[in-house]
Amino acid sequence: MSERANIGWLAMSPMAGVSDSPGRIMSRRYGAHFSFTEFGGADYLAAGNQDTLKLYEFTPEERPIIFQIFGSDPDSIRKAVQILLPLEPDQLDLNMGCSVNRVAMKGAGAGLLRNPEKAGVLLEIMRKESNLPVSAKIRIGWDSDALNFLEVGRILEESGACALSVHGRTAAQGYRGLANHEPASLLAGELSIPVFGNGDIASYEQADAFRKSQGLAGVLIGRASIGNPFVFSPGCDVGPDQKLEAARVHLDLSLSFHGRQGLYIFRKHLSRYLDFLAPEERRRYLTETEPDTLFRALEQLQEQRALKL
Repeated sequence: MSERANIGWLAMSPMAGVSDSPGRIMSRRYGAHFSFTEFGGADYLAAGNQDTLKLYEFTPEERPIIFQIFGSDPDSIRKAVQILLPLEPDQLDLNMGCSVNRVAMKGAGAGLLRNPEKAGVLLEIMRKESNLPVSAKIRIGWDSDALNFLEVGRILEESGACALSVHGRTAAQGYRGLANHEPASLLAGELSIPVFGNGDIASYEQADAFRKSQGLAGVLIGRASIGNPFVFSPGCDVGPDQKLEAARVHLDLSLSFHGRQGLYIFRKHLSRYLDFLAPEERRRYLTETEPDTLFRALEQLQEQRALKL
């Protein structure tokens, strides 16, 4: 088993288009203990794809940081680790949870749940090639007829995993239905490595209660953190002014990191930040195509609210 540093118990779950550097910074400023990158494809990294490599750019503020990758080809995984190692991540993580067809049907992401022995081989390559702690994030099984999370967990632990994160749905479910948290608890009781739970957690208090009641090492919060970094703060009663201030900071970070494209990436967050507005009014901000105009509009909205108080 590779040794995992004691880096805390609460973080934003790795999510494509969400857990980028701006998203990670926001999560950390509001209380998350460590950071996961988005998941980049090992095949793309091995081929020298610069857009994929950019997923792993980070600032010191984001440490401790865990680089997540997905793939099914051992040579690509090995090459990807070699490429990422000079960036000095604190830990690596193997994605075994992405259920998108173009990933899973190629045997990567959640597709590895159907071949746990291969997942163990890939994780061992990552560990030996990097000499870093290596973890994995899984789902509870491929479908309701193949809930093999205990088998997968045992194989990953035997292959040297330092920790395991569990999303409480099958690959076939995607994000439909309610997350089943019992498998995370069962894994925590079965394995000697830390187990983190994930799925349908919408507040700091809920995360803390989940962790304590299920005997988990920690919790990853996913979709509830989109446009809502406050979810990582205890007892946080957030009003429109705090949301507007956070939105402006997040927009600025997104533009600085992504350039003009950052405006469009930020929109998924903006919808939640502005959830106190009527849908018609919110749409005006969500359809703005000029970064400077949007930034000024958010400033003006905040000023208008201050005058009404």
